[in-house]
Amino acid sequence: MKPGSPGKSGSSRFSNGMIRVKWSTSLMYAGPYPAPAKRFFKFETLQNAVEKCLQEKDRFFWSGLNTLSNNLPITSLQCDLIYEDALRLVYSLTLATQSRKLVYARLVIAKNHEECSALLEKECTALTILAERCPGGVAPVAARGVIFLPDRHMRREVSREVFAYFIKVPPGLTPLYVASATQFAPHGPKPARYSVKDTEVLKKSIVRVLAKCYEEKSGSGIVPADLCPECFAVQHPLPANNASSVLLQCPRVRKRLAPGYFMHALMFGILGTGKHRMALAPVNPEAFFDALTGAVGAEKAREWCRSLAHRRPGRDDLSPGEAAVELPGKDYLDALSAVAGL
Repeated sequence: MKPGSPGKSGSSRFSNGMIRVKWSTSLMYAGPYPAPAKRFFKFETLQNAVEKCLQEKDRFFWSGLNTLSNNLPITSLQCDLIYEDALRLVYSLTLATQSRKLVYARLVIAKNHEECSALLEKECTALTILAERCPGGVAPVAARGVIFLPDRHMRREVSREVFAYFIKVPPGLTPLYVASATQFAPHGPKPARYSVKDTEVLKKSIVRVLAKCYEEKSGSGIVPADLCPECFAVQHPLPANNASSVLLQCPRVRKRLAPGYFMHALMFGILGTGKHRMALAPVNPEAFFDALTGAVGAEKAREWCRSLAHRRPGRDDLSPGEAAVELPGKDYLDALSAVAGL
C-alpha cells in the first residue's frame, strides 16, 4: 500500500450494538513534506484486528479504554490515522460515552511484530518512567499490550502480535519539526513556521521538560542527542501566554548520567530535521537558567550550572555533521554563571 493511501473507512457496529467504530486516514500530521514510510500490513488487517479486540473484550484494549473513559460506558469510537514514521502508526481516538462526554486519546501501534515492536515497547517503558517525573510534560501511558494480526492465508506460524499503547492527550497536540536554525514549525498539511520569539519560548519549555526528567540520584534521564523534534508536541495554534511542549516519544532513558555530563548534553544539544539543525539552548542564558529553575528550583539549578563550568565541550562531543551549528560559547557560559550567581 502506498503511503497516504486510505484503508477501510466508514463505520461498523458490533453485533451487541453497544459501540460504533469509525475509521479515517487523514494523516493530519504527516506533512507538510511527507516522507515515504514502509508498511508491513494492510490497514484493513489492523482495523479488523482492533474491532475483534473490542468484540471479544480483549484485556489490553478494554482496560485501556476504561482507563481513558474513567469506566464510563462507551457508545462510539472514532479512529483517525494522523501520523506515521518508520517505527509507528499513531491514531487519534475520540471516545463518546453514554453521557455524551468526549474523551480524547491516541493509540500508538508498532509497524511490525519484530524490531518495531521491540523498539516501541522500550519507548513505552521510557514514557512510563518519565511521566512520573514530569507530570504534564510527558504524555502518560494509559495501557500497553499487543494486537494480534492474523495472516491473511490463516497460516498460524506467521501470525503476528504488534506492540501498542494508549496515551491520554488533548486534541490539537501537534508534533514539531525544525524549519530553520532559528525556527520550529508544526507538522500539518501546509507549511507554517513559528516566530523566532515563539521558538525561543518552546526551546525553554523543552529544556525544562528534559531537566525535570533527569533524576540525579539514579543518574538517569534523556538527552537531546537521542531525540528528534517530533518527540515534542505543542498545542496549535500556540496559546498566547502559555506555550509549552509535551514529550510524546522517547527512544530510551540513559543511565550513568552525572550532573555535569547531563548539563553538557543539554547545553550543547541539537535538534534537526533534514538539512536543518537547531541549537536547543535558548539564545538568552537567563532563559536557560529560568528553565532549570522552573524544573528543579534555584538551588539545584545553581549546582548543575556549577558542574557545567568544569566541563567544556570536546572534539568527540559533536558529530561531524553538526559542528557547523552555532552553539553556546565561552561568553554564554560566563553569562550563565553570572545569572546563576556563581
